[in-house]
Amino acid sequence: MTFQARLKIAMRKGNLRVSDLARWFGRRHSTIRGWVIDGREPAGTSFDRAGLESLLDQLMLHVVRFGKKSRVYIKSDD
Repeated sequence: MTFQARLKIAMRKGNLRVSDLARWFGRRHSTIRGWVIDGREPAGTSFDRAGLESLLDQLMLHVVRFGKKSRVYIKSDD
């Protein structure tokens, strides 16, 4: 499954917006919009990519835990 597809699932099931994802990943809104809307794959080293995959995995766990019934407000640990 592509990074974009996983992001869209998290957005739908967690009732999240691009701005929510921008805060979670600590990236600019335009960067996240490119991932979600345009289907761009995250750039960077394999270490960067692994970090983003890990953050997405954590987000998916939060979304599953809280479900669709409540708005999920989560923040990454910087």
